[in-house]
Amino acid sequence: MTDEQVLRALKKILGKSLFGEEATKGKEFYIPVNVDAKIQFWGIYLKDLVFFIPNLLLALLLFFAKVNWILQILIDFLLISLTFSLIIIKPLRKDIPAWKHILWMFNYEQRQKRFLYRKKGVK
Repeated sequence: MTDEQVLRALKKILGKSLFGEEATKGKEFYIPVNVDAKIQFWGIYLKDLVFFIPNLLLALLLFFAKVNWILQILIDFLLISLTFSLIIIKPLRKDIPAWKHILWMFNYEQRQKRFLYRKKGVK
């Protein structure tokens, strides 16, 4: 048997996956849109839990500052519920939280908007 005949026999036995285009370009995977690669617990990404750190620091500050306990509980509840709602609410897409939308709107408003128009035919 010649080398060419051996190669044809191997292709027939093993299939096209080990020889030809598929072997050189690699394997292709289809990842559906609803698959998320980030680590999350109860719908909250692990990275988003960082936003609770300022709330905890303020709670400790209020605790050691001897603020009235009713006022302290009220402020802590409002801050934690606001932070939790900004993380949980996803207004447009399921993978973008509300705080990112607010940040993008703020950045858009701060950006310089200057548009230059030319008449047609003028260079």
